[in-house]
Amino acid sequence: HREVMAITHRIMKQHHRILFTGDGYKQSWEEEAEARGLENFDSYIQSVTVLDRPETEALCQRFNILNAEELQARKEILIRQYIHTIKTEARVITRMAQEGVYPALLRYQYELNRVMTSELSDSVPYRAKRNADLMDQIDTQTEALNRLIADSIKPADPWEVVKLMERRLRPAMEDLADLLNYTELFTPYDVFPYPGQSDLVVQ
Repeated sequence: HREVMAITHRIMKQHHRILFTGDGYKQSWEEEAEARGLENFDSYIQSVTVLDRPETEALCQRFNILNAEELQARKEILIRQYIHTIKTEARVITRMAQEGVYPALLRYQYELNRVMTSELSDSVPYRAKRNADLMDQIDTQTEALNRLIADSIKPADPWEVVKLMERRLRPAMEDLADLLNYTELFTPYDVFPYPGQSDLVVQ
């Protein structure tokens, strides 16, 4: 028991700076990591660059895990997996917007326009205009995102593809996701074609 405690204390003293029980997604962790002298990567794919470092190679060879060639192969595999994943996610969200949300809003617009002709409601014209604006925004952003997908995968160097995806494609995907979430707030339950955020959280 005493020997176990001694080993535990030694390990804690050597590695305590990497132990953190707070929220690793908050700004407080970024500040804490900097104070501890730890690297804090902005995204998963940026962390893959550590596979190129001499200390990583030395560590892996010391424990007979991977040699230099295998580390490089692992890095290339992870990069290609990342590119495939982001490209797939981008195509999925554009299809959801183009083939799901936009047609649903179009049908809803037809209903709003039909009621608006009766001139019995002051709120319907406002709702019709807002719905039409949302349709136009979705159309513009999905077209732009489709072009970004094509542009991002043009470079022959996979790492250049990653940089384009990180710098341009992923922010555009997030913008479209935000727009679709915003659209859901103003769309009736029986119109929006996908489970709402409240449905996903409650269930």
